[in-house]
Amino acid sequence: MSKAASSVVVVLGCACCLGWARPGAAQTLTDRTTLASAIAATRTTVAPVVRSDEQAGGTTAAQQAETEPPSISLANGRLRLGVDLSFGLVHDETLLETMGRERQIKPAFINLTVAGTVNDYLSYTVVINPADDGVVPRPYVPAVGDRRTYFFPNQPEGRGVVSDPEGLYKVDDYKYSGFDPILQQGILRVGYVDVHSRADSTGQQAGTRIGRAYVPQGFGVNDVTWYTAKDLTHIQRINFQADNGVFMYVARRHYQVDVAAITGNGNPYHDYGYFDFTDATEDKNSAMGAVLSAKAVEKYYSVGVSYRKNFINSRIEDSTTLQLSKHNDDALVFSFSAMPVDYVRIYGEYARYTWGLATTSAQLLPGPAVVTPVTKAGYYIGVDVISPKTPLGRWRGTFVREDLSRDDALVAYAAANRLFGVTLGEREKTTIVKVETTVMSRLTCYGFWSTVENPFPELSALKPISGTGSDITPSGRRYGFGIRFKI
Repeated sequence: MSKAASSVVVVLGCACCLGWARPGAAQTLTDRTTLASAIAATRTTVAPVVRSDEQAGGTTAAQQAETEPPSISLANGRLRLGVDLSFGLVHDETLLETMGRERQIKPAFINLTVAGTVNDYLSYTVVINPADDGVVPRPYVPAVGDRRTYFFPNQPEGRGVVSDPEGLYKVDDYKYSGFDPILQQGILRVGYVDVHSRADSTGQQAGTRIGRAYVPQGFGVNDVTWYTAKDLTHIQRINFQADNGVFMYVARRHYQVDVAAITGNGNPYHDYGYFDFTDATEDKNSAMGAVLSAKAVEKYYSVGVSYRKNFINSRIEDSTTLQLSKHNDDALVFSFSAMPVDYVRIYGEYARYTWGLATTSAQLLPGPAVVTPVTKAGYYIGVDVISPKTPLGRWRGTFVREDLSRDDALVAYAAANRLFGVTLGEREKTTIVKVETTVMSRLTCYGFWSTVENPFPELSALKPISGTGSDITPSGRRYGFGIRFKI
């Protein structure tokens, strides 16, 4: 297949979610194309979940005004402003052996949104986050004479790459200190111009967003309850991406279809495509990626499906390694959400990722032949329970259980080279419990606990391969609490 042909990436992907709309409001998809939805991308309020309009009642003018974001009136419309701040303390036991970094107190993100309309057919949205605490691995060379010997998959490879002290604790998807799953371009989180038609009488609207936007695969950043990268499932962290490209959509009241051409470098690190550790948002593969997504919502239920075809990085013929190579980056994701009874939401996703070295790179890799492509498949199921209003605010409890294949390019490499008893076919399992309460309408106080069962902690520098502690299974527990403020 020619390189041009391989650049065709069609992603039939979608995240579908009922979200937390005001009580009794019918869910529609057309509001995603409106200016208000651009602000909604930075805020999610905890609202009581009810299944009948009679129970919900009406919305007063005061309540409506309370939910509206701040705005400035201009001659040709309104400039809308938004703030979404998450700040917390997290204790992560996977970081116990990182010289005191297991407890961090810091903001996960401080998203500042500006959105406006130029006319009936043109609008724009810009979101910046000066905190910029993304999960980005750094290169690291272990010190000579350490009393423990760890295997670091992020050892420097490539031209000009040298060891970085932060690489001790910024290793991969299983050992990281960042609180934000979204990789940014500097302080820019998303920023795009939206050229669209007027909505017709059926609510149908079509448009194109040009710039940097969230990739429409799996549940979006506003479709699940989360505060930091530490309380997300692995599937959610993989799917949450922003990328540069052209994003086209057609939306009606109960369905939406998205087609996007993207650079495909939204996050190259999940499959150990570290390359030369330079700026993650720089496209390192001349082939474009593409995304096609579809979703449907009917009152209390929603379904979605997505397919992504993509490559990350490029083949380096004179020095091919696991990092310096072209990787497959395909994804098929199915999503569902339902509210079977009042105040209860059940949701989940099934994901099937096709990773591993591209065939052309695998053929040049020294040593035993590695299995490629590598299939990483799994699912998670979540339950949200919301309380009625209480003197202490509204409470929400969340329970999530994930079961996902541990397979990826590194596991395939380790299995081929018989490292540490690693084999393909093992699974990682995650359990997450969250509690939050919303007070004063905009302020949420939260707490969470999670644990990850990782079958191969040696591959992520979590367990020494020799020396002190090599016979002890490390803990995968994390817990934390904090606040999230949205307006």
